[in-house]
Amino acid sequence: MPTYYGPYFLPEERKRHSARGGLIPPDSLSGKTYTTYEEQFQYELYYVDHISFLLDIKVIFATISIIVNRVKTSYGSEMDRPHLNVYRANLNKCVNKESYDK
Repeated sequence: MPTYYGPYFLPEERKRHSARGGLIPPDSLSGKTYTTYEEQFQYELYYVDHISFLLDIKVIFATISIIVNRVKTSYGSEMDRPHLNVYRANLNKCVNKESYDK
C-alpha cells in the first residue's frame, strides 16, 4: 500500500508493518476476486500474528496453485476499490460519530 495511507490505518492495522512484504498479499490467496480493506487487513494481521516458515511454505504452494489453475483474473488492482483515505472518510460520514469512536 502507498505510504500516504499511513495516517488512515487504525492502531491495530499498523501491526501489518512489523513483517516485511512478500511475493503476494495474503488476501490474494483467499480465492476471491475482490476483498475489502477490512478483509485485507484481517489476512495481513493473521499473517503477522502467525508468521512461521510453515506458513510461508503454504503461501508459496497456494501462490503456485493460483497461477497454474488461473483461479483469479484480477488481483486487487487499485481500480477495484476507492483509495483508503477516501474509503475511511466515507465510512466516517456514514456511521454515527459516537458509535464509530467507541
